[in-house]
Amino acid sequence: MPDTFTSTTSTSWGSNLFGSIKSVLFGFVLFVISFPLLIWNEGRAVHTAKGLTEGQGPSYRCRLTPLMRARKES
Repeated sequence: MPDTFTSTTSTSWGSNLFGSIKSVLFGFVLFVISFPLLIWNEGRAVHTAKGLTEGQGPSYRCRLTPLMRARKES
């Protein structure tokens, strides 16, 4: 029968509390940073939507001039 052993470790109450506080602060920082990023992203979406709406506007045909026809054929 092989020899086996079990190692048990424990952390102190203060260490657990400090780890929890660090996690809460990190979550708060992420929460605060998310708002400027959200505003920036929404601004880009509005800009893109305006550009797409403008692109759907009327388009105009133009006649080919003789110079344009020569370039197109070559």
